[in-house]
Amino acid sequence: MQEEAIYDKVAQRLKALRAIEFVGTTELKEAEKWLRTLEKYFLVMQCLKVRKVDLAVFLLQEEAEDWWTLEENRRGRIN
Repeated sequence: MQEEAIYDKVAQRLKALRAIEFVGTTELKEAEKWLRTLEKYFLVMQCLKVRKVDLAVFLLQEEAEDWWTLEENRRGRIN
């Protein structure tokens, strides 16, 4: 339960920083730009490496979220 509270707090902090949700793209440069921006948020928040994947997934929406779900179903949980 304590770990869940930590994730909630960090997720709320991401929202407060106005982290950009990612809906997907076919443009590699757009995806790379989103990842670079996300890394800046993680740096400012002093985010632990073990939490980065879950927090990035938290920001996936629409096609990007669907893609991630398919990948997890195909490969298993990805950390």
